[in-house]
Amino acid sequence: HWHAEFSYTHTDTEILRNLDDPALIGNQLEGAPKNTALFGLGYAPEQWHFNLRARYLDEQFQDASNETRLPSHWVVDASARYMINGNLEAFVNAENLLDNTYTASAFGGLDRRGAPLQVLAGLSWQFN
Repeated sequence: HWHAEFSYTHTDTEILRNLDDPALIGNQLEGAPKNTALFGLGYAPEQWHFNLRARYLDEQFQDASNETRLPSHWVVDASARYMINGNLEAFVNAENLLDNTYTASAFGGLDRRGAPLQVLAGLSWQFN
């Protein structure tokens, strides 16, 4: 009934050529964190399915000039589903379960925060 997941990506980006702005050569690409990881744990007894997942994004640059750095952050999500019958499922998802405050972008010097805790619930119907 238990399952686990793990994924990790290391991305080593570098601007190798830029005819318009050679000063950018050697910089890291914007929006490309060097390390990302996902850890998940799930439990699925009978009609239930529970998941807990943690996502990590390493620091990254907002711009090609590498002047605006976005700090690394973790986000934890959780979900529960219940199969009512063969076609109907009830679900609840909590995104950013710990309500962490993190910077998602910083265009024009204005920090844009990532989404706060969000709880979504509903029903899902599958057509055969």
